[in-house]
Parts: sequence; C-alpha cells; structure tokens
Amino acid sequence: MGDEKKDEDKPLGVWKFLNSSFALWLLSAVFITGVGSAFAQWQAQVAEDRKNKEQIERIDLEISYRFAQLLVQLDDLRASKLGDGERAKEVARLYDGFREQSSSTIGFLYQDYKGWGVLALQAEERRLLSGAERDQVDNTIAALAMKKSLAEESRSSNLEEAGASLLGLMAPRWKTTRFAFVDCPVQKPFC
Repeated sequence: MGDEKKDEDKPLGVWKFLNSSFALWLLSAVFITGVGSAFAQWQAQVAEDRKNKEQIERIDLEISYRFAQLLVQLDDLRASKLGDGERAKEVARLYDGFREQSSSTIGFLYQDYKGWGVLALQAEERRLLSGAERDQVDNTIAALAMKKSLAEESRSSNLEEAGASLLGLMAPRWKTTRFAFVDCPVQKPFC
C-alpha cells in the first residue's frame, strides 16, 4: 500500500513544480524568448527579401536601359552615311562596349553600375534570382557570352539583323520597360 502512494505522488509532484512561481517564470521566459527570436528572424528575412527585390528591379531597369541604348545607337547608324565596312566596325565597337561596359559607347542608368558590363549585371541578377527566373537569365548569359560580335553574326553591316539578334538576347523580364525599342518584335527590331 505504501508503494501505491509513492507512484501517485510522482505526477502530482511534477504538476506541483510546474505550478510553482519559479517554473511558471522559467517557462514563460523560454516561450517569450523563443517567440521573440522567431519574430526577429522573420523580420530580418522580410527585410532581406525586400532589399533583394529592390536590387533585382534596379538591375532589370539597368539591363533594359543598356539594351535600349544599344538599339538606339544601331538605329542611328541606319541613318548614317558610313560605308558597309565602317558600319560593321562601329557595330562591333558598340557591341563590345555593351558587353564589357565601355562608358564611351553605352551609357548607364544608375551610378552604382557605371563600370559594369551587361554580362556582369546579368551575373549579379542571376545570383539574386531562383527557379525559372534564374534559368531565363542563365540562358541569356550563355547566349550573350557565346556571341563574339553582332557584326560577325550578321556577316555584314545589316543593322536589322543586328537589332533582331540583340532583341533575341533579351529575357522577357527586360522587355517590360518603356525604353526605346525593347518591346519591339524580333522581326521588326526598330518598330
């Protein structure tokens, strides 16, 4: 009979401890600390996501602007009186500046990206993206890195072909701005 009383006292002892002032203080401190920590981590993640989204939007605008600038310069070349050889050299010079960022050929929208070429901008954006969006940028980076020159690809100074080739390199995410020519169809690059 004495053993039964000891067994009955054990559960009551745990409840008695849990109902004590010390245990309630300890449990509430652990709970509040845990909830506070989880909330702080959530806030930090939300802030980081917002920062990444803003940076992606800026990079999207910068890339779209660079494409538009090159297309505008190619369109200007269509009206120039340059011969085919000189025109092809100028297209190659513009395209190389576009890829590698020579400030003398293609301007920039944001000061932060002044010395960046389009390939570097795309690589930075790739780092911030995930999933299908990242795959789109990967494909564009690969295609842009493979092209030696727009003039070589078109095998002439045909600016329509060069413009169409350039538009073919643009991911849909960069065609949503109101910059000149970026929303033109590939079949009519200077619409």
